[in-house]
Amino acid sequence: EERTLFMNGLLRKDFLFIAKKYKISLLFLLVAALPTIRQGRVDLVFGAYLFASMLMIQSDLVAADKEKNWKKIEESLPVSPFGIVLEKYLAALVFLLAGGMVFLLFSMLEKNITGKSVWEALPTFTFLMVSCCITLSLQIPVLYRFGKRVGVIVFLLLAAIACIVIAGIRWWGLGNSVTFS
Repeated sequence: EERTLFMNGLLRKDFLFIAKKYKISLLFLLVAALPTIRQGRVDLVFGAYLFASMLMIQSDLVAADKEKNWKKIEESLPVSPFGIVLEKYLAALVFLLAGGMVFLLFSMLEKNITGKSVWEALPTFTFLMVSCCITLSLQIPVLYRFGKRVGVIVFLLLAAIACIVIAGIRWWGLGNSVTFS
């Protein structure tokens, strides 16, 4: 039970850090998403921003822990290094699910306004969720082990690949081919 208490405390620390640091950025994201609905670009603009922000959040969490010498405090807690990395994964998944639901809401809204089936939002949503999970599973250990510099290089390469694939989905019309209506 004591271990669970400390894990909850670590999660709370990360959530408060993100809420404080990213509130303006997330507000900007919501404001920027509104014009993309009418232009039919929610998948490309909002999706790429969501992917990038999910990875930046993890990078900033690890960097902030290193700047504040949090590792020394972590070593004194009754939580193993595996538990600390697991906590980073849990925080990432919570943020990813929240961001994914907002993306899906805006994407379905766009499809509804443009007269398309709301089911057409699923290919890009599925791609984003899977690619973010894979990327986070690679990025968190890299960040934790090697620090922010190497993590940022990995992040930029993976973000570029994701943007190219999202643009490819839009370009080749794969997002429009899956309808269940």
